This record gives sequence, C-alpha cells and structure tokens, in this order.
Amino acid sequence: MITNVVKRDGTKEPFAGQKLKQSIEAAARDAGLAEERIEEIASIVTRSVMKTLEGREDVPTAEIRERVLAMLEDIEPASSQTWQAYDKEHKKE
Repeated sequence: MITNVVKRDGTKEPFAGQKLKQSIEAAARDAGLAEERIEEIASIVTRSVMKTLEGREDVPTAEIRERVLAMLEDIEPASSQTWQAYDKEHKKE
C-alpha cells in the first residue's frame, strides 16, 4: 500500500485513498454524471490506482494524477476533462 504522497513542493503527507476517491467523484460530478455512475467510476479508478502503486512507499502526486487521468480518459473522458480544467484553474505557479 502507498504510505505517502509527495507533493509538488517536496513535502510528504500520508496517502489517503478516500481523498483520492473524493477527487474523482468531484470531477465526475462536475462532468454531470449520474450519482450511480460517479460511484462506479470513483471505485474502479481508486482501486486500480492503489493496486498499480501497491508496495511503493512514497509516490509523487503527479504520478497518481497521471494514472487517474489515463484511466478516466479511457472510461469517462468528460471526467478527465473536468479534472484537468480544475487543475489548470488551481495550479500554483
């Protein structure tokens, strides 16, 4: 299981699978998907990302983001687009 995420500024914080799932849900919700589909997508993507990164202690947030976006692009492109739009709007210089 992932122990820590490494932020852009190099700081580490404990990995929280629930936080990842909530981010995916927010992107799907902003894309206008039905609640049932939101839960389905969030569960699939969260489980897959966690399984892919299993056994790694420190994982950069950028790597998690890339994996999430790749999966969303495959299964629900509208959610990927809303995630990217949010990132662009809130990206720190």
